Amino acid sequence: MARERYQRARLRAMRWIYALAMAAAVAGCARVAPVADAPARPNAENSAAEPAEAKAREVQPPQPEAPSDTVLGEGLTSADLAAAEVHALSVYGDRWPRIAERSRYVRAAMREVFAKLQAPEDLFAVPVVESAYEPYALSPSGALGLWQLMPGTARVLGLRKTRGFDPRRAVVPSTDAALRYLLALKARFGFWPLALAAYHMGPGALARSLRRHPWTPADGLDALPAPEITREYVRLIVGLAQAMHEGALVFPEPIPMRSVWLRPPVDLVQWTEAAGVDPLVLFRTNPGLEWTRYWDRPLALRVPADAYAQLQAALDQARPRMAFVRVERGDTLWRIARRAGVPVRLLRKLNPGVDPVHLRPGMRIRAPRFAR
Repeated sequence: MARERYQRARLRAMRWIYALAMAAAVAGCARVAPVADAPARPNAENSAAEPAEAKAREVQPPQPEAPSDTVLGEGLTSADLAAAEVHALSVYGDRWPRIAERSRYVRAAMREVFAKLQAPEDLFAVPVVESAYEPYALSPSGALGLWQLMPGTARVLGLRKTRGFDPRRAVVPSTDAALRYLLALKARFGFWPLALAAYHMGPGALARSLRRHPWTPADGLDALPAPEITREYVRLIVGLAQAMHEGALVFPEPIPMRSVWLRPPVDLVQWTEAAGVDPLVLFRTNPGLEWTRYWDRPLALRVPADAYAQLQAALDQARPRMAFVRVERGDTLWRIARRAGVPVRLLRKLNPGVDPVHLRPGMRIRAPRFAR
């Protein structure tokens, strides 16, 4: 079905381009100058023909209006939209099944943010180009997450990394920050293609370029005053949005989610395995997590609805079981904590009567059972 939709959309786009080319050719023929050797017509005929010739010169090739529901392509000609759609389908058509499958884990949370901010759904095309809907995607320049936010941009947008949690990877914080940023860029530059270009190349660089070369959608995407890599970026996003409106590319329904609250300490792998759930699913739906064990941080997690009952039933298995670690010669509490893979503060909390300065060989320190 996806291949058939792709072929139908491609044929529709090619028909638009062919129709426009034929109209331009006909109009060009109408404007051909008369042959110099042709006999002069009587004055009356010439005077009657002149207005007709002038009218013919004014005739423009018909330009079908762009679909009104294509928000990102508003103001662009149908030729621009059709060419962008064909190009986007050629780049992403074969990759779409993998991208669509990855989107199922995150789009339920993204939808909530889109609805809250009243952002156009065309912007679901941005993470396709940015990260192929892979929240763990990391670029060589340091951009991270679904929306490929740079560290500096993330800080300006209010995203602060904390121990064990990266908001650039987390679905809700990153989507909220990226959409607010894109909406602000749209308000500043007036047109969505310019907002997308500013998101890619930076608003300052785009503003300087626009001072030299003003642009409106009527000028076309090829005339966008930006580097070719940015024009390609904008062209792909606009083309993907158009393909989605045409039905050539369709996102599957996201996996239904439910929320689970966990009090520390928790061992996420131990919990999911006890529930019979693949631990990787938990990190797919909660990509902001950086650790498998959390000692003093409560967690609010999204889990697939069909695994909710199993995970709830296994909540008592989420807390790490305790054991004792034998102190060896030369040990310090820091060294034991490092060997055990736990923070020092947790060992101090679990062993309130132990003097961390005077550890003796043979002493037993209480620690989580997986400690070595």
